[in-house]
Amino acid sequence: MVVLGFMILNAALAGGVNVLGPAVADETIGRSAWGVVLAAETAGMVVGGLIALRIRVRRLLLLGVACMFAESFLLVGLALAPTIVVLVSAGVAVGIAVEQFAVAWDTSIAQHIPADRLPRVYSYDMLGSWIAIPFGQIAVGPVAAAIGTRDTLLILATLVVLAVLGMLASRDVRRLQAVAPAISTERLDPETIVAIASSPGSGWIRAPASRGSGTRARACSNPGVSCSDSGKIRRCTDRDSCATRRP
Repeated sequence: MVVLGFMILNAALAGGVNVLGPAVADETIGRSAWGVVLAAETAGMVVGGLIALRIRVRRLLLLGVACMFAESFLLVGLALAPTIVVLVSAGVAVGIAVEQFAVAWDTSIAQHIPADRLPRVYSYDMLGSWIAIPFGQIAVGPVAAAIGTRDTLLILATLVVLAVLGMLASRDVRRLQAVAPAISTERLDPETIVAIASSPGSGWIRAPASRGSGTRARACSNPGVSCSDSGKIRRCTDRDSCATRRP
């Protein structure tokens, strides 16, 4: 569903931003200012990358797809208010949004697709996402000549919004969860393990102490979480508990 959505989204952006954008700029802000708008989008990607380093969300793909609503901002700005302030602001917002999705998409693929299937999945992703771009670039000119540039840009912005809504309608997009980072307890002292186990959202649970053993912390049941068992690192399986350490 995401690949199909981006087939439509990329075709709309290729026609609206890459073809009609310079034409609108020639009649309004000028080509030099249009270059500033595109540079602002790149700067937004840098900011978006820094934001992606800081945020921690459980449903990362849902966040990334929702951010793609911002892709319509530049199209709407070109159609309704092609001024340098509006377009630069829209460009920064688009750049931030694109980077959030890029991180979310690549992370989701890396975490949920087996390594031996990655080449096939990436090939399908690239083909589906980019195949309609030439069509968008070719079709947008005749459509703009027939109904006007402004209306064409608004239609393209609507297509972007509908494509994002279509992706969000997918249950897999809404419910896919990011895998928690692996935690190794091999070199942790008992007090640190207990602190980790007690922290909210850590994915750990406190296990009751057995007689004469004192308090112990046990890693919870997340697939793919590395944990310690008798001083050795092993991989937890689903609904498995491991990494018991006694002080």
